[in-house]
Amino acid sequence: MRPRLEQALLRAGHDEWSGVYTYWDGENSSRTLLLVPGSGFIARQNSEGLGEGDLLRLGSAQWRDGRIELHDDYVAPAWPLLPQTLSSSLIPLRWGERRYLVGADQLARFARAVNFSGSEAYAAQNGAALRRGDETRPVSGLPPLPAAAQAYLRSQPLLLHVTSVDIVHNEIIDGGFQDVRRIDYRLTLSAGDGIVAGMQLQRDFSSVFDAAEFITIEQVDANAATAAYSDIVTPVGFLETRFRPDPARMDRPTRAELHGPRIGDVWSTGGSALVAMRVRR
Repeated sequence: MRPRLEQALLRAGHDEWSGVYTYWDGENSSRTLLLVPGSGFIARQNSEGLGEGDLLRLGSAQWRDGRIELHDDYVAPAWPLLPQTLSSSLIPLRWGERRYLVGADQLARFARAVNFSGSEAYAAQNGAALRRGDETRPVSGLPPLPAAAQAYLRSQPLLLHVTSVDIVHNEIIDGGFQDVRRIDYRLTLSAGDGIVAGMQLQRDFSSVFDAAEFITIEQVDANAATAAYSDIVTPVGFLETRFRPDPARMDRPTRAELHGPRIGDVWSTGGSALVAMRVRR
């Protein structure tokens, strides 16, 4: 398939959205997508050249209702275990001189990346594939997301404060080499003008938590918003392998229980003003 797709890219008049795109798995591992709508696609991991890297997926690619739909003919056996950040339904998005392919199910994630990173190509690491060669091309304003997702974009940050925290699930699970604890929280936050269901927020950057943590707003009413938050952690002091478990240590508090979400925590939508504050600091 690769020679056929490469030849298609060389022909005059090929689809303007054909090309090589870079996307990410969320764990600092780059991947490439060789795409020719009407012909097919090949997705590879850690591929700097089209012939390098591990094959992840390949199949057909067709336009349908303004989107590019990917249909797998082959999926690598390890693929179900890897983060699946490449959506099978891609929305073409032209932002300035850049071309992005944004997963139909990743619009909120892409908007969050734009809110927190400004107009940098970093946004391609969060829910989108960026055409190779477009990384340094200029953009202006906010990306033209579909109407239903426009509310996710913020020019100014919106800060929401946690007003209640409930643990809805707490269990020990098989973590591979050692057991871990999963805790699921239900957060209630102060509602603000412009907050909508589906919007993603990151914990305020002044927090002790990693800025990569985020929540998705599930429901909004006149006075409050609710969101779910999960944490999978190793209990403090638990160094045994799962083959030599120490039940007493599994009862020790986890990082989440020591520093987990609390009343008064601040979560932010991000926005151009917040980006500027982070730069100044």
